[in-house]
Amino acid sequence: MLGSFIAIATLSALNQKPTFQQIVTWIDVETVGLLYGMMIMVGIFSTTGFFEYSAVKAYKFSKGNLWTLTLSLCLFTALVSAFLDNVTTIMLLAPVTISLCKVIDVPPVPLLLAEVMFSNIGGTATPIGDPPNIILVSNPLIQQNTDVTFGTFTIHVGFGVLFVLPFIIIFFYFYTKNLQRQPKDAKLKEIEIWRKTFERMPQDTEEEQK
Repeated sequence: MLGSFIAIATLSALNQKPTFQQIVTWIDVETVGLLYGMMIMVGIFSTTGFFEYSAVKAYKFSKGNLWTLTLSLCLFTALVSAFLDNVTTIMLLAPVTISLCKVIDVPPVPLLLAEVMFSNIGGTATPIGDPPNIILVSNPLIQQNTDVTFGTFTIHVGFGVLFVLPFIIIFFYFYTKNLQRQPKDAKLKEIEIWRKTFERMPQDTEEEQK
């Protein structure tokens, strides 16, 4: 938003001030609506204990192997980001990751950084995974070119993604290998998480209980 204000101020200083109607046409309503809808969904799910429960199940599935868990989350993030906006993907997975790190007692920042990186890489692979790609394929000159399709775009850009992916995996392997945690009873952690979730839920008043 700050960049938009600066751009409009710059145009005004150059005596090329756009009209209000022109500014409205520059807004991508579909993208804004998608992000707003996902924010509502994340807000609702965060009060139900869904993310906490998913974190415990993910920890059980990984059998306590931190690197396997990190790699699984990163690859899943890259795959989902290829078909959803990467900002939306991080909004959905960040609460799960933070809850998961609380369960296994590790700092969430390294895992979040890895997911953000893989989200950008996965989103680059398709025309709909990243806002710059959406802007690019929405250009009238690109739309008039029948050779540029979803498949051709993905194939050409996908080679670059596959080339970069192994280096990123190696980098985050060494970046996260020093993470340490103390194994704890998963059942006790699950009970504690559900207890905290219950305390955050709104309680019925005396009139509603009657």
